[in-house]
Amino acid sequence: MNVIPFFSGEGPNIESDLASFLQYAKTFLDQYPSHENTIVFIIKLKIIGSARRILDGLISSGSEKSYNSRRSKGNNV
Repeated sequence: MNVIPFFSGEGPNIESDLASFLQYAKTFLDQYPSHENTIVFIIKLKIIGSARRILDGLISSGSEKSYNSRRSKGNNV
């Protein structure tokens, strides 16, 4: 299953990267229809993993501190 490409979820070409990722995933699903549930699960994990890395980057850059500061002042976001 490691042949499913990495999708970073960031950068200037995010739309085309996602389109390529999904096209490859569809081709893979077409080739192995009996493993559809497993393949879809792995694809979801890869996308969730990309989103998690982005969120971790935002948190480490201080975005969460700014968010928490606004919340503590009563400015719910």
